[in-house]
Amino acid sequence: MKNIENSTEPSAIADTQPRHEMHNRWPRAESVQDFIDNLAAVQSRIDAACLRAGRSTSDVRLLPVSKTMDEKHIRLSGEVHGQAFGGLLRPERFTHHPEQYEPIQLKSRERISDAFKTIEVKLGKNFAVGKSLTVVDPYLLVFFNWGKGLNFNMEGNYPHYSAFSQSIADHPSVVKAMHR
Repeated sequence: MKNIENSTEPSAIADTQPRHEMHNRWPRAESVQDFIDNLAAVQSRIDAACLRAGRSTSDVRLLPVSKTMDEKHIRLSGEVHGQAFGGLLRPERFTHHPEQYEPIQLKSRERISDAFKTIEVKLGKNFAVGKSLTVVDPYLLVFFNWGKGLNFNMEGNYPHYSAFSQSIADHPSVVKAMHR
């Protein structure tokens, strides 16, 4: 491992050192473009750190972290959205062998069903998290609608999730956002 203090790449070092003075002062992403720009800046720092450490960037994964959202809700996004629905709708993302598409899709359907069962029993009374609408609520509505479109028998198998989804779809903020 390289000694950072003796590195001949001062700009790379400066760009990848922790910036504790920036704690809670990083620009907040207010738009998709802000998110893309912030992610590009983070990836640039990761690339520089990998170069300095002599590691391949393909060996490093960027994981989501949040001070306001617990791990299970972050995992829901990555596991259900990225992995399970991704495997069902786009199995080619997981293999270059078409003969493996069907087994990937079957396993993805199992993972989605398991997620829906968990959502069914873990949902709050009115909202997924806390006592007011958060980003999690419409996100769960998206999963619900995808489940309906993919013939998961949402109303029959997940009555609590179905009622929750209807109440979120009827929420004034969601209605307003959907009619923009």
